[in-house]
Amino acid sequence: MKQQVIADKTYVSERIRIDDKSFVNCSFKDCEFEWYGNPAQDMGCTFEGSRFILIGEALRFHVTLQRFGLDLNYPILKTGDSIQNAPEG
Repeated sequence: MKQQVIADKTYVSERIRIDDKSFVNCSFKDCEFEWYGNPAQDMGCTFEGSRFILIGEALRFHVTLQRFGLDLNYPILKTGDSIQNAPEG
């Protein structure tokens, strides 16, 4: 699937689904990034006070990293089950 390109946009206090999107020179302040696990990228963007919401495959990926003793160093809000009770994937 071709990624949708979004350029030169400012987001403030928004919830943004990032799957299959490429953000170019955008700024994000106090946003929530909703990610289901499909490719997403940013180029030249700025971030302030934002966090990820992991859903589906993205949440299972994070759980797998934690089970192998790895952890991602950014704020994450998990949806559905808690990280300890997330379904095996």
